[in-house]
Amino acid sequence: MTRQSPIIKTTTLNKGLTPTQAVNHFYQAIIDKDIEKITHFYVPEEKTYVILEGPRHATLGFNKIRKGWRDFCDCALTIHSIEWVEEGSPFGESSGDMAWLAGVIHLAGAVRGKPLVRKFRASFVLRKHEEGWRIQHEHISAPMSDPYGMGDWLKK
Repeated sequence: MTRQSPIIKTTTLNKGLTPTQAVNHFYQAIIDKDIEKITHFYVPEEKTYVILEGPRHATLGFNKIRKGWRDFCDCALTIHSIEWVEEGSPFGESSGDMAWLAGVIHLAGAVRGKPLVRKFRASFVLRKHEEGWRIQHEHISAPMSDPYGMGDWLKK
């Protein structure tokens, strides 16, 4: 596994940032459990949609997303780092006021003091606003080792 340097801590929000920088700053806000910064990175509309790794599966609407993050900030999970792990990642493209990013992330943290390390797939669709790039859609998921019970269909 190739690891890139951890996301740099910053106090600025997303104005003037590239889409990749905006997502990295969003990740830092999650690590800091800073609810105002976390929610600032979302498009504040009720069509904003998040697919997450937890038991809820998905959340539609900015107000529900904000509530989910508020509850996260009060939960027993502490995140120490979120890093893009693939060489050259995140992968993405931007055109006009839309951009997408995707890649694999490594998350390290703890639940009630017990260490936790996970690898997730992450993808984002961002829209450019006057305040900078904001998340319109986010998808975080954990790969399953053998979801169909037949191994990988990719031939060697």
